[in-house]
Amino acid sequence: MRKTYLAAALIALISTITGIAVGIAGAQDGGDRTVTDDDVNRVARQLYCPICENVPLDVCGTRACIDARNEIRQMLEDGMSDEEIIAVFVERWGERAVATPRDPTLSFLVWALPLTAIVIAVALLVWQLYSWSERRTRPAQQAPAIQPGTDDKYRQRLEREIRERS
Repeated sequence: MRKTYLAAALIALISTITGIAVGIAGAQDGGDRTVTDDDVNRVARQLYCPICENVPLDVCGTRACIDARNEIRQMLEDGMSDEEIIAVFVERWGERAVATPRDPTLSFLVWALPLTAIVIAVALLVWQLYSWSERRTRPAQQAPAIQPGTDDKYRQRLEREIRERS
């Protein structure tokens, strides 16, 4: 039984080494690379149509997008990486070509501003809850009692107005 596992492991190791060697040999081949539609769509999915609003390049049917996908295919065949291709389209169409900002400052702001707003909102909520709990725990201050017979102008005026209306 042990020999069976050992033989299977040895076959798997040899297959893996052979696959890696074939992959390296294929990568060093100077010939044209076969680019599939999946490869083109992998890059086009990260870009947006320059004409339509919020339509990914891989599903847009305009002539500009068809031409762009053909250009992506050619760039992939020439050996360009996905990031290099995206950089070319961002340079040509601007930041609207990609879903996420490429500028590090803008990317930082996209994440930092909402998080800062959430932290401030939570801090204000905690502060408000604390102030409410302080009000509850403090004894209520009682208004000073008005002594009968006090010469209070306001009280006299109020009593006079009440008598006049009755």
